[in-house]
Amino acid sequence: MISPTTTVDPITLGVSVAYLGATNRDARADLLFAEGESAWVVFGSTSGAALDVSSLGSRGYALTGEAGASLTAIGLGDLDGDGFADFA
Repeated sequence: MISPTTTVDPITLGVSVAYLGATNRDARADLLFAEGESAWVVFGSTSGAALDVSSLGSRGYALTGEAGASLTAIGLGDLDGDGFADFA
């Protein structure tokens, strides 16, 4: 379960979601969530534990766009052949 924080609108978190494949080479599919100026790459896991996007730690990372940006999640596969899934 992905939990929004007080700075993320729980209604729109997950409106833009992309399947990325294994971006960190652990053979588990990762997801990209985007909302407004922020996006989060969440690494796949077998634990099933709830996850707060404000404190991903080793379970993923956050990306921040320019002020006023509207980010959209797009998974592209491995475009450059380096073994990592790419995204835009």
